[in-house]
Amino acid sequence: MKILILSGDYVEDYEIYAPLKALEMLGVDVHVVCPDKKAGDKIQTSLHFMDGWQTYTEAPGHPF
Repeated sequence: MKILILSGDYVEDYEIYAPLKALEMLGVDVHVVCPDKKAGDKIQTSLHFMDGWQTYTEAPGHPF
């Protein structure tokens, strides 16, 4: 089975990483694509940390 994941640049880190790794553990052939990126380009991800009641800090995640 093959699956194509569509992603945007600066996507939430775990919204792409967790499903990718779970599908790979099941033996699925997974490919991730992002508009305006070429094969081999990195997709920058982001991490959000909840700082308080309704605020958060956005930080760079892993280059994917």
